[in-house]
Amino acid sequence: MIPGSRLMSALLAAALAACASATLHFHTLVAGPADPASEPIAPAASIDISVVHVPPAADRLELVVRRNDSEASILNEELWVAPLTEELRSALWLELRRELRSATATNRSPPRIAIRLDVRRFEGMPGRYALIDASWRLSVSSPTVNRVMECVNHLVEPVGNGYPALVRGYQRAVAALAQNMAAAAREAQADAAHGCVPS
Repeated sequence: MIPGSRLMSALLAAALAACASATLHFHTLVAGPADPASEPIAPAASIDISVVHVPPAADRLELVVRRNDSEASILNEELWVAPLTEELRSALWLELRRELRSATATNRSPPRIAIRLDVRRFEGMPGRYALIDASWRLSVSSPTVNRVMECVNHLVEPVGNGYPALVRGYQRAVAALAQNMAAAAREAQADAAHGCVPS
């Protein structure tokens, strides 16, 4: 074998070894319950969420993090367990279910809550912040109420170093977004909606 071929073979072997040794880490926006016993036993509302837009740069399986004012990195070994759009939908649905939970079963038909979410910014910097900037349209329908609200939330959570801390920051931002949506839904059901919850 000629020296050049040996060098190429060595480089290829090293590359394959590096790929084989890479460890993938999977993350989710769906936060576990603080107290599993407190999970709702009856649905307080029928919740339908459609995520109509997520920034294309963030809407991928890999986590994308900001490094400074002009640079970002795509983390090939830090992955969402599902596409970001699905992660947002699942996390928001669960947080809203927790916020609007009912402790006991009821014979009344639950109201229908429909939400259209437009995420304008979804970005984070390890050791600094996790940010979700979104507008949303919420409608509540029941035999007695039909209300629509349109709101904007800018949510920033401080985070520690490391990617798990960044993901926990995103989870807190999603929970805060769900709290605002739940407050709007409760006001709408009471026919006393006065506007969006400030963020």
